Formats: sequence, C-alpha cells, structure tokens
Amino acid sequence: MEMSRRLEEVKAQTILLGIRSFYLKSTPLRSFIGNRVTTFFYYLSSGIWLTDTQTGLRGFPYESIDDLLDISGERFEYEMNQLIELPNHGYSFEKISITTVYEKKDHQSHFRTIQDSYLIYKHLIAFLLSSFSSAGVDVLLFFLMVLLLGRTTTGLLLATISSRTLFALVSF
Repeated sequence: MEMSRRLEEVKAQTILLGIRSFYLKSTPLRSFIGNRVTTFFYYLSSGIWLTDTQTGLRGFPYESIDDLLDISGERFEYEMNQLIELPNHGYSFEKISITTVYEKKDHQSHFRTIQDSYLIYKHLIAFLLSSFSSAGVDVLLFFLMVLLLGRTTTGLLLATISSRTLFALVSF
C-alpha cells in the first residue's frame, strides 16, 4: 500500500492526502459540485490549492496526534478544520493520486447536505468576511485621512501611516 509506505518516509509535519480525480462523466453531480465549491472556498481562505478537500484518505505521522486532538469539530467539519488549522502550525500536505470508484448500486453518502455544508463553510466564509471587512476598513481609513490631510506627498505619507496605525489598533 503506497500510503502506509510513504507515511513511514515523510517528515513529522507532513500530512498525506489521497487525492481523487473528479470527472463530471463518472462522478455523481452532487459530489462533483460540492468538491469544486469547497476547493474554491478553501483556496480563497488559505491560498493552498487542493483539488480534493473532502478526501477521507489521510495519513498522519504519529507526532501529529496532539495537534489533531486540539482541532475542534466532528464528521466532515473536523476534516475541513484539519485542512484549515494544520498549515497554521507548520504542517504541509503531500498529495497522492488515488483511484475513485463510485458504485451506481446502493451509492449512499453520509454527508448531510444542509447541516454538514453549514459546518464546513462557516469557518471559510467567516475568514473571507473578516478579510474583506478588514481590507475595507483599511481603505476607508486611508481615504478619510487623504480627505483630511490633502493629496500632497506629505498628506499621502501621513494618511498611509495614520490609517495603517489606526487599522492595526482596530484589528488587534
């Protein structure tokens, strides 16, 4: 098995992800759309491009157990929280291509569309809203300071310094 063999070789802060290939012809529409949307939001909030954010095949080094126990959530939310929190603690992801098989007969998912989508997206959307509102406050403060101080070189310099200082105070 490639995953277990590779897990023995990776450094302590590397998480192995079994990445599935998604093709519209062979993937159920709900799974295809759900994974594309989640991948997009994950990229926007983290800057990390993973083509399969919902993979359940993950390999963790023994040393990561304490960090994994500190992550909140259950079910699909927990899996997304891993992807969000672990890079902030110095972890990187190594992707291993895996084969995807969807059996037409008795194909069921344990994914609860409304509840699990809310749990997965709430952190990503909160991060995006926080980022956009922070950027908006920063720009607004700068323009207000330019109006007060004028468009001279000194006015622009003071507007930049004061708006960034006020923004930093408000943000933290």
